[in-house]
Amino acid sequence: MPEPVESALHDAIQHANPDALRKILQQLCIRNDEAAALTRSTLMDNIDGGRERERYETCKHCKAEYDVTKNEKGDCVYHPGR
Repeated sequence: MPEPVESALHDAIQHANPDALRKILQQLCIRNDEAAALTRSTLMDNIDGGRERERYETCKHCKAEYDVTKNEKGDCVYHPGR
C-alpha cells in the first residue's frame, strides 16, 4: 500500500493550477511505467476488442461529469450506457 502524501505536498497539490497538474501527470507517465499504468487504470475503460475509451465524460446537455462505467438506469437520460 502506498504511503500517504506528506502534508506539504498534499497542500501543494490541492492548490495547484489544473493545467500544471496535467503537465506533471503527463511527465510522470512518460518517465514511470507504474505511474502510467495507475493513471491508465483510473482514467481509461477497456471495451470490446481490447480498445480503450475515456472513463469520465461531461454530458453535453446537463454539463455533469459522469463515469461511463457506472452509467446505470436512472442516471441522466442523455448519458448512453454500455
